[in-house]
Amino acid sequence: MKFLGIDYGSKNVGLALSDEVGTTAFPKDTLINTSVLVDDILKIIHKERVETVILGESKNFKGEDNPIMKKIIVFAVMIATTMAFTLTSAKGDKTFSGKLVDSKCYSMMPKANAGNDHMVKGHDGKPMTVKACATACASMGIPVGLLTKDGKMLILAVPAGQLSQQMAKNARIHGKVMNGVLIVNKLEVKNGKKWSEVKISYMM
Repeated sequence: MKFLGIDYGSKNVGLALSDEVGTTAFPKDTLINTSVLVDDILKIIHKERVETVILGESKNFKGEDNPIMKKIIVFAVMIATTMAFTLTSAKGDKTFSGKLVDSKCYSMMPKANAGNDHMVKGHDGKPMTVKACATACASMGIPVGLLTKDGKMLILAVPAGQLSQQMAKNARIHGKVMNGVLIVNKLEVKNGKKWSEVKISYMM
């Protein structure tokens, strides 16, 4: 049985590949963490005929999750679902409604950064507006969140880049929540008065 070990980082992702019997692992590659990371890893999985993926956790000295763990969970769900080519049975799915937001900027300044344009601190320390910041962040692979009507944010287990043009739109999502991460089976956005489905592709 062949294993692939993944050390997930916000900028770089380290890979280690075992031998055919899964007893010894060797460094395989270091990938840049971009919006096509999942596709790049899936190519390696299929080329090397990997059967099991081992993803490292990120904990502090108290054994608590580091902030990056939320991204690791999103990444793990995406890998798991794409390896199976499809999500498991939709039985038990629920419908979630809200607005698509940039999880990073919204977490930093919720009141100012719920739209597409964001308020950030300039080099002089003074606040400044960045146009289409949410679109830019999603294009870079920063996870997209669904801001629900009750003020909760659910991280979406989808490639962020595919939602870059949908940021700040009202959305309706059918799926399941696991550890604060929303596994998406169907995603629709509202354009004017019409709901349109956004097709999500997990593989090239």
